[in-house]
Amino acid sequence: MKILLLFSSALAIVMLASCNKEQKEEPVNQGTPSNELSEPQDGSYFSFPAAREVATKSYLDGQDFKWEDGEAIAVVSANGNITKFTYNETADAFTSDSFDSSTSGPFYVVSPFSESISIVDGKVITVFPADQRPGVHGVDPSALLSVGKTPDVETLSNGVVLKNAFSLVQVQISDTDVTSISFEGNYQGTEVSPSLAGPVAVDPANGTATVTGRVTSVSLAPESGKLAAGTYTLAVLPQNLPAGMKVVFKREGEVQAHYRSSSTARSLERNAGISLSSSAINVSGLKARCYYILNETDLQAWNSQTPAKSDKAFLGADIDMSGQSWSQRTGFVGSFDGQNHFIYNFVYETSEYCGFIRTTLPGGTSDIRNFGFGTKDGEKWDGVSKLTHSNSSNNYTWYYVGIIGKTQGSDSVVNVNNFATIEVAEGSTGKTRIGGICGNWASSLTMLDCINYGTVENRATATGIDEKGGTTVQTSTVGGVVGQCDAASQIEACNNYGSIVNNNPYVAWVSGILGSCGKDATVKNCKNFGSVTNTVSKASDSGIDWIGVGGIVGVMTTAGAVIEGCECNGLKIKSSDHVIGGIAARFNSGTLKNCHVYISEINGTGKNYIAGIVSYMSSGGTIIGCSVEGTKIYGRQNSGGIAARLLGTQVTNCTFENSSLTSNYSNVGGIIGKAEKSIVVTGCEVIRSQVSGTQNIGGVIGWFDDGTIKDCQVLDNSTITGSGDGVGGIVGRAIANKSDGYCHFNTFDHCLVESSTITGNYTVGGIVGYAYPDNNGVVSIYNCGVKKTTSLVAKSGNTNNYALVAGICGWMRCSDPGSSYKVINCYSNGSITCELETAKPSASGIIGFCQVTNTGSGIISNVSVPFTASSFVFNGTPTSYYGSYFGFLPDSSVLSASNLYCISGLPA
Repeated sequence: MKILLLFSSALAIVMLASCNKEQKEEPVNQGTPSNELSEPQDGSYFSFPAAREVATKSYLDGQDFKWEDGEAIAVVSANGNITKFTYNETADAFTSDSFDSSTSGPFYVVSPFSESISIVDGKVITVFPADQRPGVHGVDPSALLSVGKTPDVETLSNGVVLKNAFSLVQVQISDTDVTSISFEGNYQGTEVSPSLAGPVAVDPANGTATVTGRVTSVSLAPESGKLAAGTYTLAVLPQNLPAGMKVVFKREGEVQAHYRSSSTARSLERNAGISLSSSAINVSGLKARCYYILNETDLQAWNSQTPAKSDKAFLGADIDMSGQSWSQRTGFVGSFDGQNHFIYNFVYETSEYCGFIRTTLPGGTSDIRNFGFGTKDGEKWDGVSKLTHSNSSNNYTWYYVGIIGKTQGSDSVVNVNNFATIEVAEGSTGKTRIGGICGNWASSLTMLDCINYGTVENRATATGIDEKGGTTVQTSTVGGVVGQCDAASQIEACNNYGSIVNNNPYVAWVSGILGSCGKDATVKNCKNFGSVTNTVSKASDSGIDWIGVGGIVGVMTTAGAVIEGCECNGLKIKSSDHVIGGIAARFNSGTLKNCHVYISEINGTGKNYIAGIVSYMSSGGTIIGCSVEGTKIYGRQNSGGIAARLLGTQVTNCTFENSSLTSNYSNVGGIIGKAEKSIVVTGCEVIRSQVSGTQNIGGVIGWFDDGTIKDCQVLDNSTITGSGDGVGGIVGRAIANKSDGYCHFNTFDHCLVESSTITGNYTVGGIVGYAYPDNNGVVSIYNCGVKKTTSLVAKSGNTNNYALVAGICGWMRCSDPGSSYKVINCYSNGSITCELETAKPSASGIIGFCQVTNTGSGIISNVSVPFTASSFVFNGTPTSYYGSYFGFLPDSSVLSASNLYCISGLPA
């Protein structure tokens, strides 16, 4: 359509007055045209003059885009009716023979004409085009969106000045083989770049446009062929570009485009514009090259090229892959920057590796970042996108599934978000590792700020063997973000919101972030808000020793592994097999630091090892500053609020708060279920929480094998309950056990139980329920206190009908050679209750039943028990086996007692 850069004669004075300033909306006196058309006899003929504002930048100063004969604009009435008016050059006015002039106003005048215009809250709703065609003067007239408003028919007939809703970008080129020019702003962080086109709402009073879409790039290209050398103008919506801009030139015969970019902030003002060069750009001389992807055709063209390390690819738009086939990109190098756009309606199924990118190049370098996969809006799954490994080609090859199947070079993956379903199909038999972002992460660099929202599921019923012709079954893994990590790299600030599900009895590790890792990797500041479910027990022929489910990590096996600053919130874990941890299932000997589980539910219906933070750790590991709050844990044997079973581990400053740990099995603790081999536990607290099980139930540790517990507290109406023996405010059972013939210890130092309730059948203690050091073992309790605490023997005594309960230790049993105990600088002022009439209450403020044979020994010194007779409550008739310091003290006991203090005058 031809554009004439002339003033409309009847509006020249009005338009000159509007140059370089906003034009007030006033009626325009058209006057009498020299060649007036006769009106149709039916009375529906109507005409009016109209003009746009004048753009104010130098290359458009003093110019108006004159309407061309036959050009159409729309008049929209208050009731939403749209009438098409066309420009009549002879009458110098817009005319229609179908306008109902009896309709009441206001009337909205919109150029260009569209049948999809509507009026909402006084705003003009239409679409600003992103794909533009150059007119005679290098601009697309259909992109020059202008709007006006008149209150009634009479005012409309006098004429209207339309407010320009666009800004202009001028580019000059010297090449003759350019096929398109594209313009966009640079994105910032995780935000898409400013939208320059798409659905808009325009205020006719001032031309201000509000965009509601995600169209961030505007392109100018002929219907076919090439752009001649010259000056071209792209119309865009007014926007601020705080991160700068990019201009991309595509040339005939080239898949890669040329581009210029700038990080300098610019402003695209309404009714104005910017010029990007004072002289013509030599496009062929631009060194910066990229694949610029605006649609599925561009994406397929990029994908068909052989990867090169210098490759750069940018998404300039959201890409709809409906109906598209796909050939996975293998050996990827270079960079792919989605610029926070989406790829959606993407479906791919294969019997091999499965991913948008199959693999990166071994030993190569790549950077993959900033796009969403499987979503149209960045908020939900598109309902279509899915990556599926099915019908494995064989059962001895590893298969990887994720947006990226496998990385294997110096690769960075940043801000990639998945909404698609990632799955291993039911009929698959191969060895698989699957993750929402990456199946196998073998990169030496970092995965950062990636999020999985999609369902990640293994639905197969079998898995592969170790090698062709082999027999050993291999264990597959499932992770919300990464299936398997095979490099000493870092996974940082990655989150999962999706459902992680395993139905395969040959899968060993299932988790919210990372399934399995055998390298010195770091998982840092990651969060899981989704559910993790294992529906099956391990297969009997699997040879799998461990099956684990973790909120963050399934398993990490090396001493240099680190999990730090990770969090689960609203997590739901359910597994029918053992080893379950809110943060990690199995974490052999690394560092687990500042990790937290909030308002979650952890349910193990299998064998054992259930915990709020980590299920199992072996020698040399550390747990620092971890907490569980507002969480329900349904445990099995060996379950803990923080850890289920620890060997040779240091635990420092951990908290179990406002939570519950419920089990029908033994070895249950508010901090640790079972602690073995030189454990050191320092500064841990159980606050307003409930811990329950059968026997060996402790506020801090259920079964305490060997080590030190220091500065630990059970506070604020916590309840520790067991249905069997060995129930203690700090430790259920302390055994100081080793089989190496050397001295070993259970040492308690500065521990406190306050305002809490400890309940059991017998062997119940405010600090320790049952202490039984074996050969050469020593149980030492220093500087410990029990304050305002009730110890309750609820149901029965032991086989001799004794109920052994005390403020410090219910049963102190040193009968093995060289075994001994110490209770020094301790106090207890809680009440002690024995409910059963038939039980023989062996109860006291310090030790309920002290059994020290000639082969063992004991020391009790500097203890305070400010009891009175009312401190002991017996449901039946008490025996003589109760007192301030000892309940029952056999004659064979070898002990030293000194500095005992009691205000009540009760027997010692």
